[in-house]
Amino acid sequence: MTVPGTFRAAVEAKDLAAITGTLDPGIEFHSPVMVKPYQGRDAVTALLRVLLEVFEDFHYTDELVSSAPGRRHDPTAAVPLTPTSDLPAPAGGPPHSSGGLPSPAGGLASPAGGPPAAAGGGPPGTSAYPTGGPPVVALIFSARVMGKHVQGLDLIRFNDAGLVSVLTVMVRPLPAAMTLARLVGRRMEEEASA
Repeated sequence: MTVPGTFRAAVEAKDLAAITGTLDPGIEFHSPVMVKPYQGRDAVTALLRVLLEVFEDFHYTDELVSSAPGRRHDPTAAVPLTPTSDLPAPAGGPPHSSGGLPSPAGGLASPAGGPPAAAGGGPPGTSAYPTGGPPVVALIFSARVMGKHVQGLDLIRFNDAGLVSVLTVMVRPLPAAMTLARLVGRRMEEEASA
């Protein structure tokens, strides 16, 4: 079982194998410039490989975690986000006992890193997550693409096993987003023809 928090650590380490290990086999990746999502672990891994090469100075600046259970594949569903200090304490420990760290850019705490100690167990019909289902996580990032500053957000939905099932990426400003789209499109075509 992977846990929320593992995806972030793998991306920050630029470890494609570790990133791939956090992805559900049926993952959907919603791109800021494509109408149809990329579907399946192989297609998403190929795209993430290119993104790891294209982004310069990529780093996450903030992290928000939902206080409501994760929704199943409804990217339009409103999910309230709160600092993890407002989430219930993990089983067997005080709040923040799982090693969450304050965010460097806004006072919000990083998520608990996964389900509480009771993960994988418990009576039928109960969840290992304190909110009753996997959290929805928003990771805000900063990077450069061909010298242009990019700000973005990775909206991550997890399945019950803790794997990333839906990843929606948004980027701004528009000129940098268009540069990113051209560069990634070119690299994806090169990989497909190789």
